[in-house]
Amino acid sequence: EIGQDVKYELAGRTAKNVYNALSATAIGDLNYLKSAKAQNAQHFANFVDGLLMHNNYGVLEKNLATKVERNEDNTEFTFTVMKKVPWVKSDGTFYKAIVKGKSVQQYVSPEDWVTTAKMVSTYQNESELQYLVGMFVKGAEEYYHYTMIAYRASQGNPRYQKMMEDDAAL
Repeated sequence: EIGQDVKYELAGRTAKNVYNALSATAIGDLNYLKSAKAQNAQHFANFVDGLLMHNNYGVLEKNLATKVERNEDNTEFTFTVMKKVPWVKSDGTFYKAIVKGKSVQQYVSPEDWVTTAKMVSTYQNESELQYLVGMFVKGAEEYYHYTMIAYRASQGNPRYQKMMEDDAAL
């Protein structure tokens, strides 16, 4: 029940559907794929899990990643994602999709991180976090600039329409 201190057991962790916070500044945006502002991040950090998290001493530890591997020159990282972690709504119920006429519970998957990287790196989404993906994901910066050119071309800007035409001719 919303507004009551109800606990849920999720992937071996206890979660509550009540979030209480005292804030000296107004929350501007809870879209964690868009906002990089500390006044927002201090809140959504409490209800969005990532592959890694900082412990009380600021050291990165595995969170939804069960295994982390890297190559010798630290240019490639491979994360193994915890299995059977459900997507949960604010009321504590699980997200379900209709697949072939049946209601199927939705779980976190590696594809969720790929989708997130694409959303953050798409120009028209105006994410303040694009630079992070651009620093760590090969090709993300180029993808961002391509989506910017494509978006501006679709808005009728002749300079960017010419760029798209030149690209199509290649």
